[in-house]
Amino acid sequence: MPITKRVLSGATLLLLVIAAEARTIIYTSQIGGVKGLAQYSSLSDCTVFFDLEEETDYTIVLANVENAIFDGMQTALVCKSTLFRIDGGCRNIEICHFNAEAKSGYTPDFQCMTSANNEKLRKNIDIHDNHLRGFSMAISLGADNIRPGKGVKNSKVYNNRIIGTLGTTPGKGYGIHLANARNCEVYNNYVENTTRHAIYHAWGKNNRIWGNTITHHRMPVDFSRESTGIIKGAVAIFRDSQDVIVENNTFIDNYNVSIHVYSFPDPSFMNEAHYADMNGIIIRNNHFVNNGIHSVNTGSSTVEVDYPAVMIGFNAYNPYTAPHQYFIKDVTISGNKFENLNTNCQQCIRMYECSSLDITDNEFVFSHSSDISSGKFWYLISLETDFKAYTSFKANIARNTVNTQNTHSTMGVYVLNELANFNNYPRNKITVKDNTLVNQQGTDGLRYKLQQ
Repeated sequence: MPITKRVLSGATLLLLVIAAEARTIIYTSQIGGVKGLAQYSSLSDCTVFFDLEEETDYTIVLANVENAIFDGMQTALVCKSTLFRIDGGCRNIEICHFNAEAKSGYTPDFQCMTSANNEKLRKNIDIHDNHLRGFSMAISLGADNIRPGKGVKNSKVYNNRIIGTLGTTPGKGYGIHLANARNCEVYNNYVENTTRHAIYHAWGKNNRIWGNTITHHRMPVDFSRESTGIIKGAVAIFRDSQDVIVENNTFIDNYNVSIHVYSFPDPSFMNEAHYADMNGIIIRNNHFVNNGIHSVNTGSSTVEVDYPAVMIGFNAYNPYTAPHQYFIKDVTISGNKFENLNTNCQQCIRMYECSSLDITDNEFVFSHSSDISSGKFWYLISLETDFKAYTSFKANIARNTVNTQNTHSTMGVYVLNELANFNNYPRNKITVKDNTLVNQQGTDGLRYKLQQ
């Protein structure tokens, strides 16, 4: 087995290269420069170990690279620029074991994807077991401006710990960004203190988001907003997402919507041929604890803001001027546990736009021992859509359980707006059955309320 060593003065090891069976193993204590990775014309078929602790402004650009592993070896790294950029044509790439943070005063990503080399697909990109702090975007599989079929396939993001993100504008403030992805998984990640989205999904199909823990989402932002009602979900399922499963995740102490499904009729994309209905979104077996909590400082006063745990569609705060196109259908919300939502929250599940919806086998648990003031916890499930947009609307609300120690009499009310438009179409149907109130303390209990 041939071995090549390069040694600095004082016998300090800079680079060790071992060529074995057409695979190169590189130990490097320098990223950029002629003595670092820049000296290699290609990193295909390489395993690179980063044996270093340094501050770097170097970006490792991967294009048409195959069968490469980048192992950070848990050594401390401070980034002034984006560390990894994965362009088209890459496949079988693994990025793991980095302990990295953004340098104060800078806004780099840890890893990103762009539309560069866009004619080629990215496949089998695995990013795992990294500890990342303070990046503008921590991890990205795909990008919004990569067209369908030219994004990323068969890739995984797992076992990462992401603490804090920077920025709230598009392209910033993301924990994990998943766009134009197919057959991908995001799982077992811990994401805390993100400022825009903890996990963002758009333009993708057949992807699964599971087993993640998300906490304190938008905490540093929402306490200082100048206006109220800004919806930035911890998990955002947007833009032509199809057959997406969000399951077995835990949401704790989040300051905005925890899961938001939205068709997002962005005018710049409305006329593109690939735009299709969002459908097949499954939200199941997730656990929501103390979500939707906070008050907003508007500058002149403090306002209580009502954020549900799950929102389907958007409301009057839509920042886009295009009319709603009602592209959402076939959403399932099943087997979830909603626990101890704060006393300011009036809904656990709120629906604005969806033509077919199943809400079944969920558990709502509230352990507040004292009475809640009038108007609080008014609706557990709220259907607030404009029914004139549908010729056929179907909702099934069944086998849900409400367990409360609270004495307020309006706990567990379903509400339906726009009845006149609903009744104009005979194919519209809402089924509410076999829902149960456990440990009832109040007088009215579980009710189904129709509100004109």
